[in-house]
Amino acid sequence: MRFSLILPIPGPASPDQVLEFAETADELGYHGVYMNSRVARPVGIASKHPYMPDGRAPWPVSVNWPDTFVVFSSIAARTRRLRFGPMVVPVIVTHPLVLAKQAASLDAYSSGRFELGLGAGWMVEEAVAVGRATDRRWRRLEESIEILRMAWTLETVSYSGQCYEFPAMGTYPHPVQGDRLPIWIGGHGQRALEIAARFGAGVFLWGGYPAEKVADYVRRVRALSSDVPVATLIDAGTPAAEWQALVASIEAAGAEMIVLSRLSDYDRHLQVIREFAARFLA
Repeated sequence: MRFSLILPIPGPASPDQVLEFAETADELGYHGVYMNSRVARPVGIASKHPYMPDGRAPWPVSVNWPDTFVVFSSIAARTRRLRFGPMVVPVIVTHPLVLAKQAASLDAYSSGRFELGLGAGWMVEEAVAVGRATDRRWRRLEESIEILRMAWTLETVSYSGQCYEFPAMGTYPHPVQGDRLPIWIGGHGQRALEIAARFGAGVFLWGGYPAEKVADYVRRVRALSSDVPVATLIDAGTPAAEWQALVASIEAAGAEMIVLSRLSDYDRHLQVIREFAARFLA
């Protein structure tokens, strides 16, 4: 079982605090740190948030949400063994060639520690604001993975698909991990599981599901492919007395990685990851 963390982003944490958090995670022996990726928070959002019961985006327009790749560039320079990556980048807000360059560069400058989470994207208003197409989102995700894997390994890459088309391009640097650079698919529907299985990616469950629900996801994706890793979020606010049973139940469910969610109180968040590490990473 691997244990990872969500960075204290979005939220009021300062850059110094975020870097302190990552350095502490590195020292304590956590596998990795992750954060979600957003460009902007539209004032009006008709799109339904997939993980909120009422479908509403939970953050105010003034939320402090720095750029994912800039944050991880700083973390790469301040840590030595810690892995990191966005969980997830909605493919409808970027072009796969841009994403290939960003991921490969961070992997090269961190000596192969980068992981990339991808999602079809649910906030259509954000994509429209930056001039990106929002149709065929799941097909865009599939084509993005195809382009990424080619851009990371081939001398030149050209592509002609339903959503993307471009002539032969050189895309360097290539990542240290090559096409082994881990890709995680963020989602909870059958299509997300099918794409993860088809492309040899992991499944990142953002929902904070109970163990029996995690076990159901593991069974479903393993019916499609036997070697798809599953990561699941758990609430960092869970009382310490319940940690052992919770971790044991998630491990029994078949997940390979547990990721502790963020807490709004930074000092408390730092205390929790230290206490959790003393229990499970010592």
